[in-house]
Amino acid sequence: MHFKRTLVTLMAAAAAMAIFAAACGGDDDTSSNGDNVGPKATATSATAGGSGGDSGGKVTGYRPCDLLTKEEVEAVLGESLDEPETSITGNPLGQKLCWYGAASETSFAHVQLSVIREQDIQEALRKGGQSAKRLYTDGKALVEAGKAKDVPGVGDAAYRHGSSLTVLSGGTLLTVSANIRGTDAADLSTDILKGLAQKALARVPK
Repeated sequence: MHFKRTLVTLMAAAAAMAIFAAACGGDDDTSSNGDNVGPKATATSATAGGSGGDSGGKVTGYRPCDLLTKEEVEAVLGESLDEPETSITGNPLGQKLCWYGAASETSFAHVQLSVIREQDIQEALRKGGQSAKRLYTDGKALVEAGKAKDVPGVGDAAYRHGSSLTVLSGGTLLTVSANIRGTDAADLSTDILKGLAQKALARVPK
């Protein structure tokens, strides 16, 4: 369990850094100050539904692990899960993540949600032109040419990269990634990712 919890935090931090890099890509003032990136890209995690949800960082507005139920993700992964883990990235984008990991210590099956709402982005960044749409565009541009595949039928725009689907829906940027035991990333059905994204987006508070 300790190893899995460590993995949760590392995955959350990696996701936070990727999004934060996209946010800073076009901002000379932010990117020139390397000291701003490290601490803000860290993540703390807490089990959904427990009093630890405020540990290390206040969970305000909504809980990302409320966007998909444990049972919904178990149906997709085909195995039992630990309790979902909320991760607080602490970055100025207001990014929140939820990790749904397999209960079995021998399985790395999981689903991870990353959610950024425009109203949660720090005011200074919003005034500088940062938005969900810009994050979507900049993030897609960071993907190696030809590796991002447009996906119709979900949100205002969406693209698939590897085992992740990133969706722009109004002022919300949502990324859902999945790893199903016995299924390579290339063989993972886009419909599975779309179904999860649609459920989660319908529950994001406006």
